[in-house]
Order: sequence, then C-alpha cells, then structure tokens
Amino acid sequence: MQLSDVTLVGFLCLGSVRCLAYVPQIVRIVRDENGASAISYTTWSTWALAHLVTALYACVNLNDTYLATVSCAYALCCIVVVCLTAMKRGQRGAWLIDRPRA
Repeated sequence: MQLSDVTLVGFLCLGSVRCLAYVPQIVRIVRDENGASAISYTTWSTWALAHLVTALYACVNLNDTYLATVSCAYALCCIVVVCLTAMKRGQRGAWLIDRPRA
C-alpha cells in the first residue's frame, strides 16, 4: 500500500467521523435552554465559508467532485449550527447577540 492510498483511507474514514461529530453539537443546541450562548456566530460562519471555498477550489482547480461534496457537507453542518443558534436566541429575543445575555 502506497502513502497516497493510506492518506486516502485516512481522509475517507476521518471525513465520515467528522460529519458525525457535528451531531452532538447540534443536539446540544436543540436541547439548550439558554439560547445556545456558548456558540459563536463568527467561528461557525468562518468555518462554513472556509468549507465552501474549499469546495469551490476542489471543483475549479482540482476537478475533484468528492472533495467538493464533502466540503459542502461540512459547510452544511456548520450552517445548521448557525441557524439553530439563531432560532434558539430568537426564542429568547437575542438572536444577534454573540455572547450570553446579562
């Protein structure tokens, strides 16, 4: 097995685990009764944009549809976190605030 095969297997395995790793965060936001105050819009939005740019790079520069697809999946998970956080904060009347309410 060549190094390129090992890295591909690692990417595939950890990429799958990575998508599943978003689930506990999403569940915690859904269950949170404090407006998901620990979630940073800035951080999660930056991650979403970085994944979307990676997807574009994969399509345009590498012609790699698999990398583009998984990058879009990662971005979607980040967008779900941001949207759920906004919904939770909206229920508390503080959807724009990126910190806990006093």
